[in-house]
Amino acid sequence: MKKALLITVLVTTLFCLSLNSCKAPQFFVGMSEMEFQKHNRSAQVVEASQKRTVYKQINYPFGAPAKVKFFYFVDGKLVQMDEGVRRADVTIETHRN
Repeated sequence: MKKALLITVLVTTLFCLSLNSCKAPQFFVGMSEMEFQKHNRSAQVVEASQKRTVYKQINYPFGAPAKVKFFYFVDGKLVQMDEGVRRADVTIETHRN
């Protein structure tokens, strides 16, 4: 019985470890541009200037519309990630009589 339990735990552990190795790369503010490029070869440079470099990544989730993300690097560090559309901070409504 102990042997079967040990084998089950071992197989479960190996399975979980294999799932984590196939996981999509995690991006975080502050990561280096070189590390980003290493883990994301499909990203395209859409802007390169003295101020910043912007990468565009398109993901095609199974059965869902394409998702576009932009990654902004300043001085070789990731400073912002977004989907390219910024919501308004303030909405002003006007009423006419």
